[in-house]
Amino acid sequence: MSAVRRLGRRTAVAALCVAVALPVLGGPAAADVRVFRDRSGDTGVGSDVTRVRVDHGGGSGRVRVATRVGDLSTDDVITFFIDVRRRDRGPEYVVRVQPNSAGPVLRAIERWRGRGAVVRCPRLRARADAFGPDRVAISVPRGCIRRPGRVRVAVRARFGYPNRVVVDWAPRKHRLFGPVPR
Repeated sequence: MSAVRRLGRRTAVAALCVAVALPVLGGPAAADVRVFRDRSGDTGVGSDVTRVRVDHGGGSGRVRVATRVGDLSTDDVITFFIDVRRRDRGPEYVVRVQPNSAGPVLRAIERWRGRGAVVRCPRLRARADAFGPDRVAISVPRGCIRRPGRVRVAVRARFGYPNRVVVDWAPRKHRLFGPVPR
């Protein structure tokens, strides 16, 4: 067998090995991250939820939700609803975030109602800066929300304006985006 032919076979075998290994070694599946769009301009003001990204995967052991909100002030409140039980109608948890304020609190709720009981979750994180990017994000340890196999979320933004309060739901009032599996 000639050297050229042997080199060609080795190259083909190496390429086949790479093609087989990439899906296995390429990291977590894309199924654990979903990006949802919300209608832009439906509030009639500069504050508007337009995008929600849910990351329920990787080895982080966290559920991360980030949203774009347009203009953000220190008076605004962004509320993240988290559903972890398919058979139970509505979300089981809520996290309210106010820009440039004290840390977030995770609460257990029933079907969109009430303030809910506080859930001890010391590693809960939130990011919202009225003077920075137009993003608000939370990061919830999966252990605080019963280690779900899938999550669904909704976002309610309450924007305070001088003469009125504007409320924007994503996707819409008392509705959740589709499931994001782990």
